[in-house]
Amino acid sequence: MSFGVRIGLALLGLILAQAALGLADHDPRPSKSPIEHLRECTKSCDRQRQSPERQQVCKQRCQEEYEREKERYEEDIMTRGEKEKESSNSPYVFEDSHFMTGMKTQHGQVRILQRFTDRSDLLRGIENYRVTGIVSILRQDRRESFNIKQGDIFRINSGTTTYLINSDKNQKLILAKLLQPVNTPGQFQTFFGAGGENPESFFKAFSKEILEAAFNTRSDRLQRIFGQQKQGAIMKASDEQIRSMSHHEEGSVWPFRGETKGTYTINIYQQQPKHRNQYGQLFEVDPTNYRQLKDLNIAVSLANITQA
Repeated sequence: MSFGVRIGLALLGLILAQAALGLADHDPRPSKSPIEHLRECTKSCDRQRQSPERQQVCKQRCQEEYEREKERYEEDIMTRGEKEKESSNSPYVFEDSHFMTGMKTQHGQVRILQRFTDRSDLLRGIENYRVTGIVSILRQDRRESFNIKQGDIFRINSGTTTYLINSDKNQKLILAKLLQPVNTPGQFQTFFGAGGENPESFFKAFSKEILEAAFNTRSDRLQRIFGQQKQGAIMKASDEQIRSMSHHEEGSVWPFRGETKGTYTINIYQQQPKHRNQYGQLFEVDPTNYRQLKDLNIAVSLANITQA
């Protein structure tokens, strides 16, 4: 399963417009982006002791200023992008050679994109983000399930254990992940819970006494269980296994305990296009309509371009 296609961030739905780049005509390296200004302005409104009506007016002004700043920012980025494209390849297009294979089995692979700043200084504001393109079996949690549709955007916090499964027997599942390391900038690591010898489970870092107490199971049985997995991190599941892992209890939606389904996911295709003409449409999701992006300081855009 090779990635032998030309991948652009726009086509992956990951044009990171206004993602902390904060470029402006008078200052090539300003300290804050339009989204950061919006967040600070909104917090300032919340801190002021005003009536709800006045707070709403205050936040509306913040939004209007944000739209003006974003328009100026996008114009500046387009100008800089055109100049860079004239002298070299487009910094917003990533091809097969820009990815490294982080993990591969006969059922799928994980491809990891180089640091954004290795591609262009224009992308310096998102240097601490990484993108992985995944073609794999999507596994669902045994208790909660999330049915991914084309165009879905959702956030999973660092340290959350996720199980995914591709339930379509005829189509490849391709996901684009935007990773933000929480400790060392630019560095991330994957840990496997349901593993054995390949991949190795992080449970092996614990003593057998702790594991016996945590699972309420004898150590010899745990040893047999952890030693069974030798097929790699991506494997083929039977129909029975898929049904078992797809079962979930009612209530909050995994892996977002305590949250309702509508609070953690949004579909970019269900938004009104930001721009539209005879050549295509531009869809965008930013912190103003999806609060999960607010503290990440990013937006997600997708361009549907008509062939001409």
